[in-house]
Amino acid sequence: YETAGCVYPATGIMVIGAVLKKAGFSVSLIDGTIDPKYKESVLAKILDRTLFVGFSTMTSQIAMGYELAKKIKEKSPDTPIIFGGIHPTLFPEQVVLNPYIDIAVINEGAKTVLEIMDYLNGKTQLEDIRGIAFCDTEGNIKINPPRPLDDISEIPHFDFELLDVSRYLNATSVYERELRHNGDGSIHLMPILTGLGCCFRCAFCINVILERRYRVRSASSIVEEIKRLQ
Repeated sequence: YETAGCVYPATGIMVIGAVLKKAGFSVSLIDGTIDPKYKESVLAKILDRTLFVGFSTMTSQIAMGYELAKKIKEKSPDTPIIFGGIHPTLFPEQVVLNPYIDIAVINEGAKTVLEIMDYLNGKTQLEDIRGIAFCDTEGNIKINPPRPLDDISEIPHFDFELLDVSRYLNATSVYERELRHNGDGSIHLMPILTGLGCCFRCAFCINVILERRYRVRSASSIVEEIKRLQ
């Protein structure tokens, strides 16, 4: 966006990045909401050893995602492209019919992404990975059985080394009105992960549509995260 307004890191991608980094993979995270040259940034990161490029997309972003996926395949035809997020969860068939998309992740992906890495390293088959869609060699759409929701107790805390944190600290946040009532302009804000899903039941929300449960971290885990960040 030209004027980003309220900015904080995309928590879904932060979860995936933290999971992959903990498993020993090198991760680069590029946020299109704060990087106006995100296309160039993504293309510059693709190397011969790049295992895949992943997108988290809402429906309003899907056309931009398709455009960038095409550019990636033009530069590196053999680099797998994986789409996850709200749009691929709701419309996986549409996503994998795009010739530039190799896999669509349906619903949450903290466990799924590790199994995809096993596939990319020749340790398993796509047919064995729950919660994904893909096209087989004959062009037929395959949607594997769903995966249970991620267990939040197994998800690592955010790894802020994946980000250029200063770019977020210099932006406004939706929570400033609660914390800056005294006019203190020195407070900077970043999120931590205390829950997955949502405790509210708004009828239009994907959490309700998909019947996602609200899962919370334990109090002790949240306290340990605060101590670590301090």
